[in-house]
Amino acid sequence: MQWQEIIEFLGGTTAISLTVGLLGKKAIEAYLAGRIEAYKNNLEKIANEHAVRFQRLHTERAEIVKTFYEKLVFLDDTLHSTLSFFQKIGEPSLEDKVGKLSDQFNELREYFLPKRIFFEKKLCDLIDKILESAKGVFYDITPYLLIHKVYLINTTENY
Repeated sequence: MQWQEIIEFLGGTTAISLTVGLLGKKAIEAYLAGRIEAYKNNLEKIANEHAVRFQRLHTERAEIVKTFYEKLVFLDDTLHSTLSFFQKIGEPSLEDKVGKLSDQFNELREYFLPKRIFFEKKLCDLIDKILESAKGVFYDITPYLLIHKVYLINTTENY
C-alpha cells in the first residue's frame, strides 16, 4: 500500500508541478510577447522618424538641384549671348553682358559651394570644371573689353 500512496502522491505532485510549470511558461511567454511588441512599436516609431527625415532631406535636395539648374541655365544663356559672334540689335552692350556674366557666375558659385554635400563627388568635380571654364571665359573677355573700349575711343577721336 505504501507504493500506491507514494505513486499517488508523486502523481499529484507531478500534476501540480506540471500545471505550475505550464502557467509559468505561459506567463513568461506573455511577458516576452508584450516586450517584443513594445520593441516593435518603438522600432516602427524610429523608422517613421527616419522616413520623415529622409523625405525632408530628399525634398530639400530636389529644391537645391532645381535652383542650381536654373542658375546654371541662366549662366549658360548669358555666356552664349556674350560670346556670340554677332550681337543682335537692341541687345545690351558687351560691357553690360560681361557684368551680368560676372554677377551670375558669382551667384552660382556662392550658391553651389555650401551645398556641394547634396551632390555626388563626380558631379561636384564636373561642376567645378564648368565653373573654372566660365571663370576663364570671364578672364579672357575682360581684357578684350578694355582693348575694345580703347579702340572705340581712338576711332571716335579721329573723326
